[in-house]
Amino acid sequence: SAITAGTRHLQLQENMELERRIRISSFVETFSESLVTFRIYYLTDSYFVWACIGVPSLNRLTAAFPTRFDSLPSAASLLGTGSDVCDSFSQRLARKTGKPVFLSLNIPPELQLVLAYLEKRLVQELCRSEYEQQAS
Repeated sequence: SAITAGTRHLQLQENMELERRIRISSFVETFSESLVTFRIYYLTDSYFVWACIGVPSLNRLTAAFPTRFDSLPSAASLLGTGSDVCDSFSQRLARKTGKPVFLSLNIPPELQLVLAYLEKRLVQELCRSEYEQQAS
């Protein structure tokens, strides 16, 4: 019917608009004999970052928001047990990018030494993508 066709057309337009506002980047790198999987969702005004070594999971989710009241972004654990490592990691990413960051960091405790590498690599990727987005 005409109503169903109109509804489908509207849904298609909404999906296309959503695809323009959300970009996804996935990549895998090896660091110190560990395979690190990254996935970044570039949202309208924020990032959702997922990094994992080993079995993919979403055990923790932390959010950090830049604020005009403090140079250190505010952070909160949204899923799983709180983690100083995840909180501070998400705060540093939010401070360096100037945007809110939702972070799921699934790194075994014995491999915490890779965090400096992960942070450097993620900041490079976020900055590169922002530059490409502004240039297009």
